[in-house]
Amino acid sequence: MVPEKVQHKREKHPVKRVTVAAPLTCRDLSNITNLVSKWSKVQDKRGLLYGKRLDEITYYDACQATKIDCEIIWSLIETVIPGLGLLSSWDKDALLRNFHPKWSLLVSAIDFEKNRSAYEEITTLEAYNSMIVKFYTSSLYEDTVIEPEEILRVFAPFLEFYGLVLAIPICAKQFDSVEYMALAMLCLFDGAHTNISPEVSDLCHNIRKVILRELRAYHSNQKDEMRFIETVDTLLLMERGESKFREELLLLEMYNVHIHEDYRLMIQENNY
Repeated sequence: MVPEKVQHKREKHPVKRVTVAAPLTCRDLSNITNLVSKWSKVQDKRGLLYGKRLDEITYYDACQATKIDCEIIWSLIETVIPGLGLLSSWDKDALLRNFHPKWSLLVSAIDFEKNRSAYEEITTLEAYNSMIVKFYTSSLYEDTVIEPEEILRVFAPFLEFYGLVLAIPICAKQFDSVEYMALAMLCLFDGAHTNISPEVSDLCHNIRKVILRELRAYHSNQKDEMRFIETVDTLLLMERGESKFREELLLLEMYNVHIHEDYRLMIQENNY
């Protein structure tokens, strides 16, 4: 990923960074299945976040669900990389913010089959458009009005991109839980962002090397090494999705859609 020009947010009372005195190590990261096992045990908790149609929630609800989901993942990963507890709150929050758009896109593929039943009644273009209009209308700040035609013109293309270019093609790859977990961790530990400290950027680089080594060994054991390339190539698709996501954030701000403060900070950090 090409490093982004990110401008740090100035605070009146900045939190002092915690210096990482020694390299953080990955205790059991060589076995991603350890995390997969832990992930399977939190699905009931995640079930409260997903399985609803767009017209049953607001954009802020979706932001909040992603934020909670990312925190669940972080808590699981801390059990195999205990050194993450040494990170400053700034670096931890920045890593999670950077992860939010990537995870919201990846999870749409992971939970695609689970969520499909929620949309079974959407069988016509009229019903689909009505759902989109209701979602964005209910997501606006009070006293803000946007005509349905304008909502569809501005925001429908983003939903089509997320579904047709990302969710469906990724779902079609039929990744197993180990591959999805590896992708999630590769997205989380993206050291190319410059809103994290140099020490944590190095940490991310080292963790990604471990993940890639484990993933390659996993596919080698299955005698399907081309699958490794197919899995890692998905990160390029995720980058396209992340770029599109950030374009949408700008429009959400412009049209007065209520988004989470973390998402607003993403806009500021990327110097938009």
